[in-house]
Amino acid sequence: MAVDEQSFREAREQAFRRFWKRGSEEFGLPRSPSVRSGNAYGSSIVGIGRGPGEKDGKPAPNKSDCIRFYVSSKPAPGVLNSNHESFIPTQLNGVPTDVIEVGRVLSFSDNDHVSPGALVTLPNNSQVAPSDFGVLGALVRETTTGAIGLISCNHVIAWNERVPPGSQIHIASQDQLVTDDASAVATLVKCIRLERDKDNRADCAYARCHTDYSWKQTFGKHDPVLPQVEDPAIGDRVVRIDGEESGYIADISATIEVDYEFGTYRLVDQIVIRADAGKPFAAPGDSGATVLRQDGNARVPIAMVWGGRRNLTYASPLKLCLEELGLTWVAPSVA
Repeated sequence: MAVDEQSFREAREQAFRRFWKRGSEEFGLPRSPSVRSGNAYGSSIVGIGRGPGEKDGKPAPNKSDCIRFYVSSKPAPGVLNSNHESFIPTQLNGVPTDVIEVGRVLSFSDNDHVSPGALVTLPNNSQVAPSDFGVLGALVRETTTGAIGLISCNHVIAWNERVPPGSQIHIASQDQLVTDDASAVATLVKCIRLERDKDNRADCAYARCHTDYSWKQTFGKHDPVLPQVEDPAIGDRVVRIDGEESGYIADISATIEVDYEFGTYRLVDQIVIRADAGKPFAAPGDSGATVLRQDGNARVPIAMVWGGRRNLTYASPLKLCLEELGLTWVAPSVA
């Protein structure tokens, strides 16, 4: 039986009001006296979203659409009585619920060509995070100037404005444009700043290339990639640039608390990807990687990876990242 959208909205409000550990007033809702940090479930909830229920890591046939609670750990059977205020019921406002154990959500903080998938990093002598590295997500152009540059994650190349604009961004590659060692080929321009105790929509940053190189917007074995960026949808089959694992989108509206090295921040309306089997969809070092939706024999860019844990990977909508940074997508040279 399908559940109407109004019921879902009310169920989501109930979920945050009753169970979100930071206090529901941050979401425009009055604080409930039942919200407290010491309960068996509430203290471990790291995210709330919407999507299919899961059983043994696969979509549950009897829960095609539900409120998803992402928890760092589940209490042992029998620890939490069903009458306890912290117990998550099987339904909220007539909407099914599902509790998914994911651990603490961490940001993901390597490729041989200067194009999407290349390793991107700060200089070795960086006073902020000399050991951090991630992935060049895509080549882009500034909407106003037409200058070419690259996008990756805020936490990789900007460290939430701890790395000042004008700082050198290095790329490690064996391409003829750079040496085998990491070389400075771009300059940090800006990031979308993450704010504490507020709704943040994306983890992304932009760096302008020193020269308008004729780099190829190619995705290697995943070519051809279509020239437009599109919105994700639950159930989309996806792959990651330079990745072997495939997966599917399980959630596109998740609210997630993320543990960065520089603090914990809340991201909203995020994409959750579950790998089909075997290795995770993404791993440390993959932050910034573009997520591609399978579209027949071609693929469509839809998201940018920023973190994950266990068999779940988290990403920001790529279209939003480009809009927030004032960028346009560079059409692939292979189409």
